[in-house]
Amino acid sequence: MAEYIERDRALQAIEGMKRPGKSLVIMYLQEIKAADVAPVRHGRWIGEEVDFHGSTAMECSCCHKVRIIDEYCPNCGAKMDEKDVMT
Repeated sequence: MAEYIERDRALQAIEGMKRPGKSLVIMYLQEIKAADVAPVRHGRWIGEEVDFHGSTAMECSCCHKVRIIDEYCPNCGAKMDEKDVMT
């Protein structure tokens, strides 16, 4: 899986280094095209299980739509990896 970094943080880290050729590295980093990424939303399936045409469906904690249970919510794209928190 690809990993993404924030360009400004990388530039700050490089600028703090005392190495020859760092200005060339900064120039190359500034020329790299930015990836189109978005933060991952995290959620969990909540409520009562419902039978939906032979599949189990539950409510998404992010968008509150009832959808077939999967690793990601098919409605809002939230990754369903949050755990129940007992208080």
